[in-house]
Order: sequence, then C-alpha cells, then structure tokens
Amino acid sequence: MLLKNLIENCPENLQEIYVGNIAFREEQCTRDTLFFRLGDKYSEAEAIKRGACCIVTENPAESTVPVIAVNSVRKVWRTQAPDFTAIRRTACVLPA
Repeated sequence: MLLKNLIENCPENLQEIYVGNIAFREEQCTRDTLFFRLGDKYSEAEAIKRGACCIVTENPAESTVPVIAVNSVRKVWRTQAPDFTAIRRTACVLPA
C-alpha cells in the first residue's frame, strides 16, 4: 500500500513510498514499516535499523528515512489510516 493511501495530506514527495507494515513499537518494525512513534519511550533509530521506511512523530528530528510531523500521533493512528484496528489484529501486516 502506498503512503498516500494511509496518511491524509501526505507530503507530495512521500506519497509513493511503499508501506508493507504498520507499527507503534520499534520491535514490531520490519522492512517497509510505517513507524508511529508514540512518545519518547520508543526509539526511531531502532525502528530504522529494523526496516522502518517512514516515521510519524510529534517531535521531528533529522533522520535517514522520511519523517512526517503531526500534532498528535495517536490521533493519526486512530483516524487517518483505513482499518487500523483490523491491521493491528493481524500482526500489523498490510495487503500488498
């Protein structure tokens, strides 16, 4: 699934990023994961090392992968991507 189909108002230069997984804890990250960083408890560096392709965060910093800055990660997690509840129940793997 493309990032533009998951994030409303996705920046134009990021719209074609392929997302194969969604995670909110770094240990859930694998290749092509869209990582939702919920607070300072979770490590962007570890998520990237495990394969995160993009980070959604309230506190953007320089990164080796694209970063989407939002006011509330939890709000985006709950409202912007389709069927997040179903996705979370199926090991956070998105259909291709």
